[in-house]
Amino acid sequence: EWMESTSNGNDVIASSSMDSLPSTSNRENNEEATFDEETNFELLHAIERFLEGGKFGRAAAALRRDINERRLVPARVDFEGTNHGQSYRQFLSSLSHLPSTSQLTGNTLPDMVSRLSSLSNSVVKPPVKKLKLRLITNKRSALQRTNEVLNPSRRPDLIHGRRGQLAMIKTNHSPVELLRAREMGSRVPSTRLPGEKSIELIERHLRILGHLANVFCVAFDRTENYLITGADDNLVKVWHAERAILKFTYRGHSNEIADLAVSHCNQLVASGSNDKTTRVWRLQNGETLQVFKHHTASITRVVFLPFTVYDTMRYLVTCGNDCIVNFYMFNQETLEFPCRDGLAFHKYERDQPGAKMLSIAHSGGGHIIVIGESHGVIRVYRITPAGIIEKLKDITAHADKVDSLMWAHKGMRFLSGSKDGTVKIWQFRYGMWESMTMALSQAELISIGGASIAQNNPNSKNKYRVSMACWNLDDSRIVTTGSDHSFRVWDTTTGSQLHKLSGHTDEAFHLHPHPIHSHIVLSTSHDGMAAMWDVERGRIVQKWLNTVERSEQAAIYDVNITKDGNRFAIVDNKGHVSLYGLGSNMKAKKVPREQFFSTDYRPILMDNAGWAVDEYTGVAPHLLPPPKLINMDLDEYGPEIQVLVPGRDTGVKIEEDQLVCAWLTRDIAPPLNVYELKKWTDRCLFLGRSEIKEFAEEMTRERPSSTLPVEAIVPLSKRANVRASRPTSFRAAIAAEYAAAQARSRENQRNRAYHTQVMANARRESSMRYIGVGAGRGNNQDFDLEVPDGDNDEEEEEEE
Repeated sequence: EWMESTSNGNDVIASSSMDSLPSTSNRENNEEATFDEETNFELLHAIERFLEGGKFGRAAAALRRDINERRLVPARVDFEGTNHGQSYRQFLSSLSHLPSTSQLTGNTLPDMVSRLSSLSNSVVKPPVKKLKLRLITNKRSALQRTNEVLNPSRRPDLIHGRRGQLAMIKTNHSPVELLRAREMGSRVPSTRLPGEKSIELIERHLRILGHLANVFCVAFDRTENYLITGADDNLVKVWHAERAILKFTYRGHSNEIADLAVSHCNQLVASGSNDKTTRVWRLQNGETLQVFKHHTASITRVVFLPFTVYDTMRYLVTCGNDCIVNFYMFNQETLEFPCRDGLAFHKYERDQPGAKMLSIAHSGGGHIIVIGESHGVIRVYRITPAGIIEKLKDITAHADKVDSLMWAHKGMRFLSGSKDGTVKIWQFRYGMWESMTMALSQAELISIGGASIAQNNPNSKNKYRVSMACWNLDDSRIVTTGSDHSFRVWDTTTGSQLHKLSGHTDEAFHLHPHPIHSHIVLSTSHDGMAAMWDVERGRIVQKWLNTVERSEQAAIYDVNITKDGNRFAIVDNKGHVSLYGLGSNMKAKKVPREQFFSTDYRPILMDNAGWAVDEYTGVAPHLLPPPKLINMDLDEYGPEIQVLVPGRDTGVKIEEDQLVCAWLTRDIAPPLNVYELKKWTDRCLFLGRSEIKEFAEEMTRERPSSTLPVEAIVPLSKRANVRASRPTSFRAAIAAEYAAAQARSRENQRNRAYHTQVMANARRESSMRYIGVGAGRGNNQDFDLEVPDGDNDEEEEEEE
């Protein structure tokens, strides 16, 4: 009411001074005040005086200039009643004759707000006395608060529930709210999460041809808003998942992409290739940060570890067909690799001709890493709290290649699947790796391979092979697929087979546990089918066919699923990337079905170190101006499609020779924000410390006399390993580790005859199991071999 319009500006200024106090009458008994143009100007005038008096001169000058340009100053009326326009300076001059108490100053606006707060407190009592005045950040103490704000109708809030208590769940919440609350760390009961029926609502959102060769790699970034694909056309591409548009193409590899990974901070992308190099790219601008050339054969696996050293140091691990494993350390904040050539640990592990490293897995905190080889060996490594990488154990686990490894969601155990037809669970107890074997019965083996000598020969093409194995979400079940195209479910406690299911008509090489429902597992196969399985009831919940032109089904080569389980992406042998999700995505239906950049397949020049530039321009690929979007026949799309290309979406027509790189001012994909990164870092630190503690406890525990060991960790030398004191630098740590490895190598000479005996007995045991001989041996027993004298139970550390 007190701001009600008056006949002229001077009267308003006088009435708004502190001499004229506002009315305290209730709104119910008076008409609401009218906020007109003059009131708006007076408010601007008060703000300008506040800025000028508060040493915000430039902001005040900008406001005065804006007031003049918009002609917001009220007109001056002369004694004849004629209106005359005036500037803001003239308006201030007209007030000079008024007493100082009637003029607005720098303190007037704060005094008015303080007075309004007092009046508001008299009408709507504050929840707590002497609260600090807030305008917007606290709705319970703000000026515009009402009784409804202080006493709202209580709807349970899943995210802001009282600490230590589960939120009320009587009111229905949307699936989005439930999943968001769960991701933010709230304890949402599993019964309230989207049920199994939501899986039936998943449909294909997009399917785009983006590569001219087989696509073997697909991954979501950490925000899960972008897709990253790697293919046999030597390219790594980034896609916007919702808009279904190509964002960027990483160029630099000279051969097929074998594997890729995204760092947990969402700032790095690492890709391993058959060109024997590992490239580390910056996700935000496409820059090549590192080119590692420490392999002598194709790279098979690339993994970022969650383990943290000194709060900011992380690890990247690679392994390849040369049987070499490399650990690279980098700073998560600066993205620098401090070691020489970035290499923190390098180990050549080939002790048999043709041995290759095929699979890799790590514990939840990244403290322990296991690598599977083509000759049935599993190699175990550990990162100490000081950042020292050491080898723990070589386990002769299988009679054939180990190409499936997966760590359990909880605890110190992992599974291994092999082409010898068996799956084993390995658990670290009493300082030993104990195994439990899950294998098909003799009757099943005969039904698959026949009663011929095929079952007696482990190298037979007709013998049963495990294609892939994985845990379910709560680790109570293990799911396997095999060469007979069947889907089997095993009990992890007893090792018994619970279900044998049919659905695929070709081998399924990818399995993923559903991140929400413990009884659901996702599988994809070379028959072109993706399916969600209920491992408890033993049935298919939903399936999708990856059909292409003429109803042909394209083989699926990789799959990835989001953390909420509502979306998954697949890639196939035709060069397509497809995204499936809940409901429909209308935006994705309006984009072209073939998307390539005009620069994708342009030649590049590369120096001896592996750094690449565009051959036509001599510029690094990530600094090129925005390319044109084309189809596979090299035809450019129209202007309405080109505006979707980053850098061409400014809304302003720019000549081609004046376009500049879009990634100088924007990000291809955003990094994790500070809160999300801290939350993830804290979780990794907790998991890492818990694993280190559990490992130390199990190493010191004594086994009860009633139980028998299966696989024990044996030191690489009978002498105590002499460890250097904690180094002052990482380079010193590497030097100390290398010196210790050389000392162990001089002490331990390789006994090849022993390892040959191990492999021969393993194959013999496998053959005996196939023909039913020695069936009385328990699945939990390993091979009983007499270890020769000396330190020959471990392979020596190779000197590089």
